[in-house]
Amino acid sequence: MFIAIFMLIFQPFGLQEYQHDQKALILAGYGIVTFLVLIMDMFFIQMIFPGLFNEKNWTVLKQIIWLAWILFSIGLGNLVYSVYVFHFSTGIFTLFWVFQLFTLVIGLIPVILITVIQQNYLLKRNVKNAQMIENSLSLHRTSSFPIVTLIAENGKDEFKSNPSDILFLESIGNYISILYLDSEKPKRFVLRNTLKNAENQLGQSTMMFRCHRAYIVNLEKIEKIKGNSQGYRLILTGYPDEIPVSRNYIQSFREKVDSLGH
Repeated sequence: MFIAIFMLIFQPFGLQEYQHDQKALILAGYGIVTFLVLIMDMFFIQMIFPGLFNEKNWTVLKQIIWLAWILFSIGLGNLVYSVYVFHFSTGIFTLFWVFQLFTLVIGLIPVILITVIQQNYLLKRNVKNAQMIENSLSLHRTSSFPIVTLIAENGKDEFKSNPSDILFLESIGNYISILYLDSEKPKRFVLRNTLKNAENQLGQSTMMFRCHRAYIVNLEKIEKIKGNSQGYRLILTGYPDEIPVSRNYIQSFREKVDSLGH
């Protein structure tokens, strides 16, 4: 609709001089072409290649490439439509670049609008889900788990603590940094180990959860969950910085919280 209205009102690229009994319909046809190309891009291509559009693997680079493809395919559709309607005598190679430029100039506005709408939708969805998860966590806090023991790779150094005192584990190079509470004051303990080994040692018996490639958090210590267009960020008791929940762990994070009620 945007493209059709834009073409009818402004008649860019010298179209004011074009005369035809069905001129309005022909100009509106660019909107129809854009609609059909978007249907192909947004539905059929995503249905054929669902793995490429998996939300947890989606990146800013993929978003840029995808938007570039949308503009390119619309430009191609406009070229085919224009050659059919106007019977251009200009070389096809020149026309190709002309219509790509025209499409970029006009199509950039709706593409940016679509992106803003999409990001706003993701923001609202994640904010809502974050609140639901936060409410669910508040109903299932417990300190009945046994003492946690984490052993270093050398087999000698170890860390022991009540799980309710641990805030999170952070991967730092070849070490893990454990932030815990001692007499209500945050302290750090460093072990030479990997986060994967620590995760295995923790097992399934605690509220500790891997939410990021660099973090394992204590679900009991989550005070607030913030939702944004990228996912969630966790605010823990007694710790000023936010801990991210990466896209790869969003689904398992929800499932973990849901399982607490069963």
